[in-house]
Amino acid sequence: MSLQNFTAVVAQPDGVDWRLRARCRSEGMDVFFPPDGESKPRRIERERAAKDICATCPVIDLCRDHALASKESHGVWGGMSESDRRKSASIGREIRRRSLQLLQRYQQD
Repeated sequence: MSLQNFTAVVAQPDGVDWRLRARCRSEGMDVFFPPDGESKPRRIERERAAKDICATCPVIDLCRDHALASKESHGVWGGMSESDRRKSASIGREIRRRSLQLLQRYQQD
């Protein structure tokens, strides 16, 4: 997703007013989205800066929920990087898998 597309998504008047209160609206989107060919040290630094901004955002939870629900694949959303969201999804799948196994065992007894 390009920075231009992100700005259009955030500014879109689609009834999701939490986006209008987000701290990132007054920041450069280059902090939240990686440029092509970004090095790992630069990515770590950029993501840390983005997460610092998110940490004081009044809508961090709504933003995080949006990113997880819509499976945002790029950028820092709600204080979570792309890899943070992948890990979260993986943990959620593992919890659901184990819960299903326990439920099946319980139903067999």
